[in-house]
Amino acid sequence: MDSHVAHPPLYWIALFGSAWHVVRQQGSLAHAFTDLDQAFAFVRTDSDGVEVSVELMVDNFYMVKQIGPSR
Repeated sequence: MDSHVAHPPLYWIALFGSAWHVVRQQGSLAHAFTDLDQAFAFVRTDSDGVEVSVELMVDNFYMVKQIGPSR
């Protein structure tokens, strides 16, 4: 039995100053947005509709969210 579990691609979204920065799994800054909804819309577009994990970091708040076609 294969115990390997495939994990969806990962994005990080963090608030720096007044901009929401989106970072791809490879560690490269993708874009900065003035609105959190725009940041999530970018992730949905950039991932081509594949389910992905998003880590959201704001001050001391941390959340992981799965987004994709069915979510």
